[in-house]
Amino acid sequence: MVSNCLRFARIKSGISAAGWLFLAEGISAAGLIALNEWCLARRNPAPAIASKDASLGGALYPRHRELVERSGLLVFGEKFASVLIQITKRDVAVLFFVLLAVLGFPALILHLLFAVTAFTLAFALKR
Repeated sequence: MVSNCLRFARIKSGISAAGWLFLAEGISAAGLIALNEWCLARRNPAPAIASKDASLGGALYPRHRELVERSGLLVFGEKFASVLIQITKRDVAVLFFVLLAVLGFPALILHLLFAVTAFTLAFALKR
């Protein structure tokens, strides 16, 4: 019993300031993701309007289409927005995160997740 308490005390004191920072950043990222999903879910999307260039047509759910249209991202063109959406989908992000981990940069995964989530939430709130 005493040895378990000593082991817990060593583990507890072994957490560095960077560890607490990562924990806080992870909890903040999770909160931003939840807030972002709540913002997207509470709005009823407008019906999709067919355009001449349907490059965004298959790439977006209706709620995301409204987000992209009102965010100002289409200023760069629908083709650019389509490519950006394709390379930021979950499967590509997970592959990129695995590559970062293999290359020895696991801390960047959390920082990038936090940054992308913050930008996405800013776009959602802008609309």
